[in-house]
Formats: sequence, structure tokens, C-alpha cells
Amino acid sequence: MQPQPPLRVVSTNNKVYGTVLVPQQVAQDTEQVQALVLGSKLGQHLLGYRTIKKAILFHRTALINFLKEEQPLNPGC
Repeated sequence: MQPQPPLRVVSTNNKVYGTVLVPQQVAQDTEQVQALVLGSKLGQHLLGYRTIKKAILFHRTALINFLKEEQPLNPGC
């Protein structure tokens, strides 16, 4: 039985939204984990066209948190 790739919990602005599988060999690299998350369905849904101010990878808790700029509310919606 082969070990499962580690899960990374994905949060934006400190709110948890889901998980993404990350290969072990890139699990400690913030830029590669960010690229994998942004390429996932979850990442596209949460972060698609938003501006990311910072990505923080927490190694001990298997968490990546994206700080994004909030979109102004559109009164026409």
C-alpha cells in the first residue's frame, strides 16, 4: 500500500473552505502548493479572479491561507 499524498487545508482570509491533495515532494514549497491550489476546482472557485495579497503555508498544520483583497459590494446585484 502506497502512502497517500498529504492534504493541504485551504483557507482564504482565515476561513477554511476545503482541502487539496499535494504531492509529498512539493508539500513544503509555498509557490508550488499555491500553484496546485489555484489550478484546482476549489482554488478557481475561491480565488479565480481575485487579487491575492499573500499566501502563507503553515507546515505543521498542513494549512495554506490566502489573504485576498475583498471585492467591493456591487449594489446592482
